[in-house]
Order: sequence, then structure tokens, then C-alpha cells
Amino acid sequence: MKQGYLAAIGLLMGCYHTMAQSRADIHVNTTVKGATVPTTLHGIFFEEISHAGEGGLYAEMVQNRGFEDQVIPAGTRLENGWLKPFPAKPHFMLGQPSDWKMEWPVHSQWPAWHTENKGLQLSLATDHPLHKATPHALQVKIIATDTHNYPSLVNEGFWGMKITQGESYRLSFFANNVKGYMGKVTISLQSGTGKVLADTTFDMAGSASWQQYSAVLTAKESDPAGKLALSFHNKGTLLLDMVSLFPVHTFRNRPNGMRNDLATLIARMKPAFVRWPGGCYVEGITVESAPNWKNTIGPLEQRVPAFSPWGYWSSNGFGYHEYLQFCEDINAAALYVFNVGISCEYRSGTFLPDDSLAPVIQNALDAIEYAIGPVTSHWGKVRAANGHPAPFPLKYVEVGNEQHGSAYAKRYNKFYNAIHARYPQISIIASMGIGDVNRHTLDSMQHTDIVDEHAYKDAGWSLRNFDHFDRYKRGDWKMYVGEYATNAGVGSGNLQAALSDAVYVMSMEKNADLVNMSSYAPLLVNEHDVDWPVNLIHFDAANSFARISYYALNLLNDHKASYNYPVSTILQPETLVKPRFSGGIGLATWDTEADYKDIVVVQDKDTVYNSAKDPQWADWLPVRGQWKKSGDILGQTAEGPQQLAILKGYHFNAYTLTLKARKTGGINAFIIPFAVKDTNTCLRAHIGSWLNSHAVFESLTNGEEVAGISNPVRLKVPLEKDRWYNIRLEVGAEEVKCYIDDTLLMTYREPQKLFAIAGKNEPTGDIILKIVNAAESPVSTTIHLDGMETVSPVAQVITLKGDKPTAENSFATPTAYVPQTSTIANAGTNFNWTAPALSINIIRLKSPRVTFQVSMPDPVAGTYQIHMKYQADSASYTDLKLPVWTPGYYQRMNYASKVKAFVVTNVDGSTLRWEKTDSATWRIYHALGTAIQADWQVQANRNFVADSYLGPDHGYITPAGVFMYPAGKTDVPVQVAVQPYPGWEAATGMDTLAHHTFIADNYDILYDSPLLLGKLESFPVFEVNGIPHYFKAWKAGQFDRQTLMSDLKKIVTAGAEIIGDIPYSHYTFLGIGPGQGGIEHLNSTAVSFVGNELKDSTGRLRTYAFLAHEYFHHYNVKRIRPVELGPFNYVAPDRTELLWVSEGFTVYYEYRMLQRAGLMSGQQCLQSLSRNIRNYEGRPGSKVQSLTASSLQTWDEGPFGGDPATTISYYEKGPVLAFLLDLRIRHATNNRQSLDDVMRALYTTYYQQLQRGFTSAEFRQTCETIAGESLADVFTYATTAAPVNYQQYLSYAGLGIKEEGIYLLPSPNTAQRAIRQSLGL
Repeated sequence: MKQGYLAAIGLLMGCYHTMAQSRADIHVNTTVKGATVPTTLHGIFFEEISHAGEGGLYAEMVQNRGFEDQVIPAGTRLENGWLKPFPAKPHFMLGQPSDWKMEWPVHSQWPAWHTENKGLQLSLATDHPLHKATPHALQVKIIATDTHNYPSLVNEGFWGMKITQGESYRLSFFANNVKGYMGKVTISLQSGTGKVLADTTFDMAGSASWQQYSAVLTAKESDPAGKLALSFHNKGTLLLDMVSLFPVHTFRNRPNGMRNDLATLIARMKPAFVRWPGGCYVEGITVESAPNWKNTIGPLEQRVPAFSPWGYWSSNGFGYHEYLQFCEDINAAALYVFNVGISCEYRSGTFLPDDSLAPVIQNALDAIEYAIGPVTSHWGKVRAANGHPAPFPLKYVEVGNEQHGSAYAKRYNKFYNAIHARYPQISIIASMGIGDVNRHTLDSMQHTDIVDEHAYKDAGWSLRNFDHFDRYKRGDWKMYVGEYATNAGVGSGNLQAALSDAVYVMSMEKNADLVNMSSYAPLLVNEHDVDWPVNLIHFDAANSFARISYYALNLLNDHKASYNYPVSTILQPETLVKPRFSGGIGLATWDTEADYKDIVVVQDKDTVYNSAKDPQWADWLPVRGQWKKSGDILGQTAEGPQQLAILKGYHFNAYTLTLKARKTGGINAFIIPFAVKDTNTCLRAHIGSWLNSHAVFESLTNGEEVAGISNPVRLKVPLEKDRWYNIRLEVGAEEVKCYIDDTLLMTYREPQKLFAIAGKNEPTGDIILKIVNAAESPVSTTIHLDGMETVSPVAQVITLKGDKPTAENSFATPTAYVPQTSTIANAGTNFNWTAPALSINIIRLKSPRVTFQVSMPDPVAGTYQIHMKYQADSASYTDLKLPVWTPGYYQRMNYASKVKAFVVTNVDGSTLRWEKTDSATWRIYHALGTAIQADWQVQANRNFVADSYLGPDHGYITPAGVFMYPAGKTDVPVQVAVQPYPGWEAATGMDTLAHHTFIADNYDILYDSPLLLGKLESFPVFEVNGIPHYFKAWKAGQFDRQTLMSDLKKIVTAGAEIIGDIPYSHYTFLGIGPGQGGIEHLNSTAVSFVGNELKDSTGRLRTYAFLAHEYFHHYNVKRIRPVELGPFNYVAPDRTELLWVSEGFTVYYEYRMLQRAGLMSGQQCLQSLSRNIRNYEGRPGSKVQSLTASSLQTWDEGPFGGDPATTISYYEKGPVLAFLLDLRIRHATNNRQSLDDVMRALYTTYYQQLQRGFTSAEFRQTCETIAGESLADVFTYATTAAPVNYQQYLSYAGLGIKEEGIYLLPSPNTAQRAIRQSLGL
């Protein structure tokens, strides 16, 4: 066993008592508005470490694709297997060359490649380079062939390649037959045992020059550890370079894109920013080998690789442009870190002199210009040429990484001045080294916007230092905690680490006036290359999982308050205290030789052990090290860490340990273990730690993992060699005191284990409490909302917990520990709640201004009974109103005519006077602050998706026709409690607070959440990106439920991949039974559904298209929306000229989603578009009415148009124009951008960032920005009835059109073929 064997002795029955603080009072002062919690608090830090990018997030499957991984990094030379700086240069901090060296990990001329079967001779060639950036080519000489077993060149990938049945992979490579190979090459995806899973064959008999070859391979079977093989049919010599294999299905389906599972996990973190590329990576092992962003853009074969300080080469395929694109794709700001002419302080530390900084500063300026400069500038033009005319979301730059000191500050000032003068909108971040803000560095800086603190801490540090940020002196700068993690004493990560991480983040959040940004590190680790002890997301070639800390950080980010409230947590004293430090004792050293003698243990005034009575030291078990017994001395003489001997057969509770200790050699001093649990686990007093300069209490786990459990104490003087010291440990029930020569050196008590912060979320009115219980027992708390008048008794609780501190997710059980949601029903201004052991908790206290109760005592009567409560805030009257229409159905509805038996009282039952002021308004007269109670009935006899229905077997509620709103108050939270008819249930897209009790943050959400009632059937639930999707149906018919939900999952996945985000926490399909029509909603859709149609292919495709259309609307119209469509005006029609986008584009995307889901062929997609063209052109109104006019007039003519002679339907022309616009953008950008990018840009800019809709001008501007040129030709077809030149646009994909429809033209050129391939044709 690596850590040493476990001794089977009596003392090992002891354990640490992490007693709960069993009672606590938590006071939240709701009368004091604290600091605003920044939206930027949670970001991510990506560094090329542990193959996080190369072989990780970057989806390239071939390792060493350019045959450059054997190259020695610049500024070094190889000596006896070690890289050393060459020529020798001074270290930036030391002033002289360092003795740093690094073991060279490469032991092959072509790493990751090997031959199989006989007949190949490999060598590296430099005489015919593909490009100066990739000077080496692999020369393959085929000297023998066997037609039954061709000689093969094989790439192992990054510890295997995940090959999945049915998935497609994009292969490309360069070959040059200048040396005489004129045969064929078969390239195959193979299983680990050599079984061919997919293959294709190329004829190399072309011109004697570099040619690029490509193909798409679709796997016939799966293997999680596959490989790529190139098999040669003939003799000869062939040069190869840039052999690449990508999954077609990358994140957002981008070529040269990101691995989908890892990118999705990152996107789910909803980071406000992405820090990139380092970390140590940005510094390089030498200043010559540091990465340069200019080497990471443009064609892949023209990118110069960069050597990571973590021991491998990065191809730079995930370069600066891809980084910026990824930021945009996940709606995160970019935080670019650049090198300041200094290599890593913990490597060579070499640097450029101050007089050589001008090019480095200019390089940083150029990087900013590339990201945000106009296309008229040099670097803006380069960005546009690379397929992104619009600026990227670069908002921050950081000047170096972990540099510090006055010399660095002098450099920082130069960079700051240059950047701020040219780009004042960019926030500039200053490095502060490793650890807290460095005053020596800070005081030498002329200007600071943001300072970067790094914090890698032990498991208990955040518990001991919850006030760490409280103690900071505020300045004219904000803090960014750029790297943090609990990474000592927690193995490779566990629940204990997650609890500590959560407390640390809470300490930041409660100091929101100071800490504006944070990011965990490291983010990613490949299980085959672990460089750092604790990481957030683990992966290998086939699978991935996120640690509990990942879910903890997401939980805290998802439930940020708008601003803080002051909180005090008062722990009640325990009445019965059990000893916390029970166990054995020991002796130990770390890189030190030491002698021990006169060991005495006194417990309850009795001497229970005395080494003088054990002259042979027989009671002591040497575990690690070289222990020598010499008379009354037990000495340890070996070098190295964790040298240990323990006292056998003894178990102590509260006691005093005395001994004498003498240092005889080494660099530290003495270690006295106590609370020994086994030979690998104990607590200990380390006297003379940190090179004999400090003392600290520590924990030892797994025999080698050491973590401080107290804050270190500096020794007045180092401990002397060959001097005997008297050491005393007083181990009490709750406290340990350590004395040296009768002087108290340090004291240890277990830190507080219960922590709480609170704040208010302004949009919802929720009070959010965040409570961590890091103890192994539950804590009974009383929560006091001091100053708060009232909250709903029903509150939402989200809990992340585990059964033991060492609990953790894994590849085998990736979601064993994830947040779970529940409710409590006793919430109030003072209420009791028990914090579970080892838990992170969110309590959302609701204070809805409006509550409804819905009952249906007699469904046959077709009448809903509504009871409403509302706390009025007007002085004399309140207008209650019903909408005249419902979102998603653009027609007037006379809902108010169905209201009857309206009665209104105050809380004591007294009737209040009211009157109707118009057909849909009830005016109630009252005194200031009256609590209004209104009752009415709604006649529900129309079984239609935009109306309400109640019958003997089921019911359906369109909320806009049932629930009144106080005029001017549609932004208030609403609670709806449903009392279904006995035996029925209620289903809706609203959030569930309790059984049949639902909540909406405002009326817009309420009105967008219909309710289905009855004896409902639940189809099998599926998840996409961890988000559940439900299907509740009434009278669904006979069909295969599992097949439907499996196919529906494919549709939802396709839609999510197009936009790149799922904005809801759950989604519900409501099948309301036989009928026609459906209406989209925010996180649900109500559809007329009869599953019998699924039994034949035509009906199945029609049903799937219907479901895909309504589902995609949750993006396009609910979130990607014209500015007129929200917040809604419920008293009059909301007219917009963009319904051709909202509805027509959704028709186009229903086709695209089905195609991407594998449920519709490319040819069927063209047939559907052809049908749209025929229907549009077949209406005489196509020569009269424009799309924009059709959109505006839908309230008068209906969604499918009125008189065919004068009107059109945007459902017909809209999808056609979407297709033509897609083709036009692809043509303008060489297929680098598409309509997908337009939709994503609208989603990111207007929904996520600006949180509003877009105007017609903004929609067009977005399209033209993506295209990089004017699209006036396309938009003419939207604003006029001009005849459409279909062939102009179809030709971009090598398509033609005739009366029968769209068809494929023969012999497409390269550009046309690329567009066809992207469209699945």
C-alpha cells in the first residue's frame, strides 16, 4: 500500500468527533440594504494544464497531428533527459540564473504514433515542409505490402478515441507524393482490438505537391478506446502532415470546435467571464517559449504550437479566435491574460529587459484590437477575414500571471498606461503573485482597476477565515479571486472540499463591495495526466463528470441575491461535549532527523503511559522512516515526508502529553501526532514547519496528504539543532494547547461549522438564505427575519449534501451527489429549520403580492372558482383587469365576458364597493393598505388551446383568461394553489412550490404557463444537459411512449445545440387531447395531441414537426423576440412587423431540428421548403402583400392570412426567406457563419445581456454584422412583394429550382459542397 499498512491495533477504533453545533439562531436584518452582489462574481479560468484543452475541451481526436511534439522548446536544451534553460539568463526575481530543470517527457520522434503490421519505415522530413509553422512532416516509406493485412500507421489519440455508433467524424489530412507514392491509402476508425468501425479510401495519384484530403466517417459500432489507422496499399514514400479527426457533433456544431460534453458542463456554470490562457501557461517555461496569440489564429496548418509548462505541446487549435468565439457562445465576457516579458517564476524565470518591452506592449494592444476593433482596422479586418466581423466580448485583460514586486509593478504601469489610453473601456487586472493582495506590489502601481488574489487552501481554512475579506482595507480597486480551490487534505476532491469551497465563496459574496469576480482552478483534468491535486471537472477520452464542488458553485451562482442583508449566526453552547480528539499518539518528522524521549501521558490525573517503563520501546510501531532505539531515546534518521511511529494499543480522550525532543539534522523540526485514527490518519502539532519558521496544527490523511487545520504561528527564532526542548500537548475535550519550554505556542479548536449569508433578489422579491453545515451532525436552527413583515409559509429549499466527508462523484456515478429541491411549509419571520449534516443549502423565502386559489367542485358545470388575495398599495382604489389576448395567440379574446359572480371583501369579511369601468376592468374602492380578497367564477366551456375548458373528464386553464392582475402591477410575484377535482392532478410549466401550488415571478410568466387538469398520463422523463423534460397528457391514444420520448429528446437536443444554451430548469409538454393547434410558452407548450398519428411515417413526421415547432418557440419568440412582444400590453394587441421572423424562422428551424436529430432527411427538408414556396407563390396575394405587412395585420387577418387574393401567410414565405438568408450568410462568410449564428447573437445580445427584444433595425443589423456585408437584397423580399430570385441564393449550395421543387445540381464546386455538407445535403 502506497501510504503504508493499516495497523490492526486497539487504538484504531477511535475517530474524530466533529460534533455539531446542535442549536443555532440565524438573524437576517432585512432593514439594512447591503452591498450589491455583482453579476460578475462567478467566472471560470481555463488553462492548458493536464490536457485541459489539447485532448480535452478542444475536440481534436488526433494527438500530435502536426508531428511537432518532439521539438525541444525555445530557450532550452536537453541534457541527460532534462530540459534546462539555454543560454543561461538571470531569473526576474533572483537576479541570477536559477537551477530549475524539467524532465523531458517525450521518448519518441513521433509521439502517439506507431506502426502495425510489417512494411513501414518512419522518419521525420524537413525538406518539403507543408508550412514554416509545421516544419516537420512524417515520411512514410512503404517497403512491403500484404493485401490481407496492409501495413498501417496508427494514432492512439489522447489515451484512446471515443468512437460512437451512428456518430460522424470529420477526417482531414495533408499528403505529398513528391517522393513517389502513387497508390491508395485506406483510413479507418478502429476499435482497440483493430476491428474496423468506419473507413474510406483515397487515391494518392495526384500532382507532386501538398494536397488536402477530407472525408466524413460514420461509425458502424462503438468503442470508447478506439484509434485511427492509415493503411497503405502500395510501395513507395509518402509525406504526411496535419492528420486530423474531429467529431462532426461539436459544441454548437462548430468546425474546429469544442468537445460537447465538456463545453456543456462549462456552459452550465453560466460563467460571467472566461480567463484564458493562463496561469503558468501564459508565462512559459522560458521567455522564448511563452505563447503568442498571433501564432494561434488563421489556418490550422499555419499555427505555431506552444509548449505548456505542464509538460506537453499545444497545437494552438484552440487559439485566441476560438477562445473569443467560445466566450461568445456561452455568453461570457473574455478575460485575456498576456505575457509581460517574464517567464514563470517557478520555472526558469527568464525575462526581457525593460528596454525591450515596446513590442510586447504592442502585441497586447494588437490582441485587444483583434477582439474589439472595427473591421476597418488592421486586426479587425483579420478578425473579419477569420469569419467574425462583429467585435468579440473582450472586457478584461490581465497584465501577466502571478508576477509581483516593485519591478513587476513598474512594468505593469507601462502596460496600463498604453492600454488605458487606447482602450479606456477595458478593465485592467493587476497580478498580485500567489496569495493575498501584495501591498509591496500594490503600492508601486500608479493605477489599479482590479487586483488578482490567488487562494489555494486546506480543507478548514475557509471555516477558520470566514472573515478574511472582512478584514481587507478597502481601496479604489476591486478584487478578483482569479484562482481558488480547497486542495489540501481532501484527496483528489470530496464533499469536505465542496463545503469549504462554498463557505469561501459565501465569504466573497458577503463582501460584494470588495470582491467582484472569482474563478475556480484548475477547471479540467484528463485522468491520464494529473498535474494538480484537485480539479473541478474530470474526463478521459470517453467520459466526464463534475465534482461536488462544481454543483456547489453552480448552486451559489444560480441563486445570487441582488444585494446583501447583514446576517449574524449565534451558536448555542452544547450541554454535553464529547471529546473531539480521541485516539492514539505518535512521533513524526518531515525532512528532519530528530530524537524523542521522556514520553508521558497523563489522563484524569493518572499516568497511563511512561516511556521510562518501556525501555525497549516495545509499545511503539515504526510505520515509515528509520527509527532507532537507543536507551531512553527513540530517534528518526531518514529524510523525506511523513516519517511516523505510533504508540500501539492505547486510546486516549482528554489528556496531557509531555516529551523531550531534539533536532539532529534536516530542515524542519518536530511533529507530534495526536488523535491518531490509524497509521495513515491523524492530527498533529508541527513545530518548526516551513523550513523551521512556523508552527501549525495539521491533519494527515491517506498517509501522505497534509493540510493545515489552524492558521500558522511564526516562531520567534528557529529551533536549534542538538538542543533538547520540552514539549507539552494539553488535549482537552474541545481544545488542544501546544507548549514549548512551558511557553504556550499555539491553540487549536475546531472551527465553526455553520455559516449563513442572506440577501434579496429584486426581480422576484425572494429573500435568499445560503446556509452551509460542514458538521457531520444536523443543526437545529431558528431563522429570524428581523424587520420583515411577512413571507409565504411555503418556501423552496435546494440542498446539496452527502453521507460522509469523503463522498464524491465519479465516472461510475457521475451525479451521485447533486442538488435536490424540496419545500417547507412553516416559513415565516421566525421559523425553525434543521440544516442537514454535511450540506450546502439555499432557502428561497417567497413574499408574493398576489395569491390565487383555484377550485372546481363540479366539473360538469364547467365553472372554475377563483379566490384572489392582494395587498393593495394605492390610496383609494385598485383596478383588477383581465387581458384581451394571450401570449402566443395573436387574436383578440373576450375573456372578461366569461367572468361572473364577482365579489370582493377585506380580510374581516366586509364587502368592498366595486364597479366595472370597461369590459375587462373591475375597480375596487378601499382604504390605503387594504388586504383585498376577491372571488369570481369563470365559465370554461370552449375546448381550445387559447381558451379555458372544464368538463367532466378534464380541464384546461389559459391563465390570461382566468387570473386578474392589478393594473400596473404585472411585475409582482404570483402564487397559484390548485385544488383539483378528486382523482385529478394539475400539470404546468410553472415552478412547483408544493403539491399543486405553483409560483411565477411575475404575471408574464403566469400568463405563459397554462395548466392541464385531469387524470393525466406521465410519459418517460428524459434529460438534456441534466435538465428534465416532462410530457403530461390527457387521452393520448395508443402508441410507443418510449420511442416518442427518445425521439423528442433528439429534437430537444438538436434545438439546444443550435442555440447553445437551455435557459429553463425544467420543460413540460402538455398534451391536451384531440383537437387542432398548439401554443408555445416559456418553458412549456400546450399541444393538441393524439398519439395514434405516430403509427405511420407521414403522421409521425407531421407530429414531430409540430412538437419541434412549438418547442423551438421557447427560443424564437419567447426569448429571441421582437421588442413589441414583451413585456406585454394586455389591454391591446401587441403588433410587430417581425412575426415572419418569430413564426416563419421557427418553421425553418423545425425542419433543421428534425434533420439534425436524424428524423428527417436533407431531401425531405428541401421538399418541405419546396412546398412552402409552392404555397406562397400559389397565392395571388404574393404579388400584393409583404412579409412585414402580413406580420402587422395578423390581428385582423389571422395568422394564416386572409383573402388569398390580397394576403400571404408568414408561415409559408417566412421559412423560405430564412433558408435564403441562411444561404446568403454562408456564401458571404465562406460557410464560417450561418443563420444559426444570427439566432445565437440575438439570443446572447438581447435576451441574455440586454434582457429585451430587438427592433427591426437591430435584427437586420445583427444579420449584416454576422454576414460582414449588406443584406439589402434579402431584406427587400421581407419589406416588399418583389418577385424572389430563388436561383441566386440556391446556387450558393449548388441547388436549382423547377416547378417540382428544389433539387441538387450536379458537380458542385468546393464552396457549394461545403455549404451542402453543413446543411446535411
